[in-house]
Amino acid sequence: MSGDGASVFAELIPLALVVALSPVSVLPALLLVLYSARPRAAGLAFAVGWVVGLTTLTVLFVNVPKLLGASADTTSSSQLWLRIIGGAVLIVSGAVLWLRRKQAARSARWLDAVGKLSPARTAPIGLVLALVNPKIIVACAAAGLAIAVAPLGTVGRGAAAVYFVVLAGSSTLLPVLAHVVAANRFDHVLDQLRSWIQRRQAEISAVALVVIGVVLILTTLGGR
Repeated sequence: MSGDGASVFAELIPLALVVALSPVSVLPALLLVLYSARPRAAGLAFAVGWVVGLTTLTVLFVNVPKLLGASADTTSSSQLWLRIIGGAVLIVSGAVLWLRRKQAARSARWLDAVGKLSPARTAPIGLVLALVNPKIIVACAAAGLAIAVAPLGTVGRGAAAVYFVVLAGSSTLLPVLAHVVAANRFDHVLDQLRSWIQRRQAEISAVALVVIGVVLILTTLGGR
C-alpha cells in the first residue's frame, strides 16, 4: 500500500470508531441474538440493514464532490472543516451526555423492545437507525469526503469504503457472528456484555465521544 493510501486508511479509523463504539451499534444486535424468538435470522437481518445503511451513506458522500462538480481543493477543505466541526460537536455532545447520563439511561429503555421484533422488521430498523442518526451521518460524511479527495483511484476508493464500513460495522457484526458460529459458548458472555453496556451506555458514549472528538481534531490539524 502506498504512503497516501496508508494515510487515508489511518484517517478513517477514528471516524469508524465513532460508529463502532456507539451503543446504538452494539445493543440492538446483542438484544436480538439473546432475546429474539429467531435470534440468528433477526440478528443477521439487523446487521445487513445496518451495514447497508453505512454503505449507502459512505458511498453517497464519496460521490458528492463529483455530483456537485466541486474541485479537489474545495472538497479537501470541506472535509477538513467537517472533521474539525464534527470533532467539536462530538466533544460537546459527550460532555452534555455525561452531565445527563442518568436521564439518558432511563430514556434508552426502548432498546429492550428491539429483542421482540421479527427478522422482517429488524432489517429496515437497522437501515433506518444508520441513516437517521446525526452522529453516524457526520462520521460517514467525513469518511466519504476523505476517500473522495484521496489519490487512490477507483479501486482504491472502493477498498477504502469497504474498509471503513467493515470497521464501523464490526461492533454490530461480531456479536451476531459469534452467536451464529457458537451460540452455546458465547451467549453467556454476550449477555454479560449486554447487561454492562445497558447499565453504562451513557458513560461509554460520553467518554468515547470526547476521546474520539479530540483525536479527530488533533489528527486533522496535525495533517494540514
